[in-house]
Amino acid sequence: MGNETAAKQFFKLNLKYSQMLEQAGGRVILHGEDAVLYWLYELDRPLLSGEISQLMKLSSGRTANILNSLERKGLVSRKRNSSDKRQVSVCLTKAGKSRIDLCYKECIRWCEDTLEKLAAKDVDHFLGLAEQILE
Repeated sequence: MGNETAAKQFFKLNLKYSQMLEQAGGRVILHGEDAVLYWLYELDRPLLSGEISQLMKLSSGRTANILNSLERKGLVSRKRNSSDKRQVSVCLTKAGKSRIDLCYKECIRWCEDTLEKLAAKDVDHFLGLAEQILE
């Protein structure tokens, strides 16, 4: 198969994958508020708002909007650095940890269901190829 034909097939598969993620609904952490909660959960430490912007490749304005919304919902708390007032540290609240923990577990179940479509030996091969592509 030539590169152009392979690229077209890969593009079609990406579209199907995107549709599958959309159909999964709220069970997949993709962006926005849930992604911020995920990074705080995954890294298990307070993050500076600038770090969140970098991790998610968002503007500082978009990050601030997401953090404002999460704070209003009681899912994160923010604290200014005592020595540098420009730095804002963001932490998960108990409610935020509960929400992302549930969402994360649903995502893992969805991934398990998806990977069950493959034979066990093919899962390792698939994950290895996916890592190569995404790194």
